[in-house]
Amino acid sequence: MLIIGITGQFCSGKSTAAKILARFHRATVIDADKIGHTALLDNKVKKRLIGCFGKGIIKNGAISRKSLAELAFANKESHKALCRITHPVLVDKILKKIRQIKVKNPKAIVIIDAAVLLEMGLLKYIDKLIAVKLNRKQQIKRAQDKWKLSKNQINKRMKLQIPASRFFKKADFIIDNSGSFQDLKNRIKAWEIINGK
Repeated sequence: MLIIGITGQFCSGKSTAAKILARFHRATVIDADKIGHTALLDNKVKKRLIGCFGKGIIKNGAISRKSLAELAFANKESHKALCRITHPVLVDKILKKIRQIKVKNPKAIVIIDAAVLLEMGLLKYIDKLIAVKLNRKQQIKRAQDKWKLSKNQINKRMKLQIPASRFFKKADFIIDNSGSFQDLKNRIKAWEIINGK
């Protein structure tokens, strides 16, 4: 089994890169963000989040991701609290998914798409790491288009992320995603990820 990690800062295009790479290598993508959505349904996680952030994060009986984000990304302390509660659950779910894939196909190629891959401590489970690079101006524009967030909200979230330089130091491959979708596709296609070139 080959496990590839793809990471990058907020709205850098890592998920798009993961999908392209998966198509080229018939790989399975594990989307940490989607798994994070299911983690919020876990009763233990739900109780701990309510205890930390209050009942205001609940809407129609479930955790409102928007309300939670507003509080969790308010400052470093609240963000760390969110990570302490959710990361262990996320890691367990991701590793469980990997084990399930391995049972079905011991030679499978798995791609973990996670913005907080390093923060979760998943690096030790990965064979190759890809970091997606995008300049701040483009990140802000994409975040505004995708999530309809204000510049202030985007800047707050970016400040809470680890510096992009840390991704690049750890990465086996670095993608510059400042061009078009086709540019990104061509760059990924040119790599021999499996052979390490």
